[in-house]
Amino acid sequence: MTNNYNFGEKQKENYKVEGKWQDLEVWQTPKYLTSRQKAIELIEAKTYGLEESDFWILKNKGGNKLCYTGLIISHNGCLKINDKLSEELRFDPEAVSFLKDSGSEKVMQYVSKTQKIYEFGEISSNNCKNEYPYAMVLKRLMDRVILKASKVGFFGIYSEAESDSFKETPDDVKKDVSGKNGFGLSKNSDLANGDDMKETLDKKNEEDFRGLKSIIENCGGEEELKAVWLSKENKKIVNSLEKWRPELYTLLVGAKDAMKESFSKAGE
Repeated sequence: MTNNYNFGEKQKENYKVEGKWQDLEVWQTPKYLTSRQKAIELIEAKTYGLEESDFWILKNKGGNKLCYTGLIISHNGCLKINDKLSEELRFDPEAVSFLKDSGSEKVMQYVSKTQKIYEFGEISSNNCKNEYPYAMVLKRLMDRVILKASKVGFFGIYSEAESDSFKETPDDVKKDVSGKNGFGLSKNSDLANGDDMKETLDKKNEEDFRGLKSIIENCGGEEELKAVWLSKENKKIVNSLEKWRPELYTLLVGAKDAMKESFSKAGE
């Protein structure tokens, strides 16, 4: 009999909007439901020794709701999977080499002809604040390879190593404190200034991009797509991406245009 796994799901989530904490209704996207079902299958099968505690929910704000857009698996969970893979699919250290090692930017590649896997692991000051950059870039590469080799990553399940923002945050830490800026950082803190502030803004833009892209790709028609794109909250996201992350803005516009074209073809 299947246990009642819910990975910490809630009907409402406390989320900070424009400097204030609000209780937002939750929307479980189709992608999340797919990842949830896969995670349950993996746990129930006991093939890799995975437990519910190896997973937590990827959350992104979309419109006036908090969207569940996938599941995150811990690095230890990826190691469990790798340990149980057949030898020919297991992570091969000899397939790893450095492509770039310059200051804060480090890129590793994994090339395995026998596994037919070609993958990268990369970090920079914009996406990693870890004090051990070499360990982090290897961890990011390793988890990507394991999730691809096992095909677990095909179901909307991401590694915690993908982003610092993917780390699980206990609910009791998510509190609003007076004297903090819109990002929850003390106005007098070194983290509220310079490069660290830029990193925080980058993370927020990345989270907003993932959430809005997921909502766009799950729209049921052209009218819904138009309403999502023109909503007051989402226009702020779009404008922020256009200003600070033009590459993500371009991808978002592309996703919107692709959906609009698919609706037009369906109506022909």
